[in-house]
Amino acid sequence: MPTGKKPATTAFAKAMAETLRIQKGARRTTNQKIADATGISPSQVSNYLNGKKSPDVVELDAMCRFLKLDLVDDVIEPARTLTNLRKYE
Repeated sequence: MPTGKKPATTAFAKAMAETLRIQKGARRTTNQKIADATGISPSQVSNYLNGKKSPDVVELDAMCRFLKLDLVDDVIEPARTLTNLRKYE
């Protein structure tokens, strides 16, 4: 039975957030611009990009579209690589 609590952010979700933050910086954009373009609140964008919360697939897709990223090639695969590398640290 659901408890109303979301599960803790996973290592993969944090790595995905890091990948998105890097891409955001490379494109010299702001959380506010992402929020305006996607309809996600600025505080949620911040939470997602800091790895405090995980976006749902619709929100993740919207952020990727705005940042002109391919969801799989530019976000999921790099995040998977980061997660696997950190297992050996």
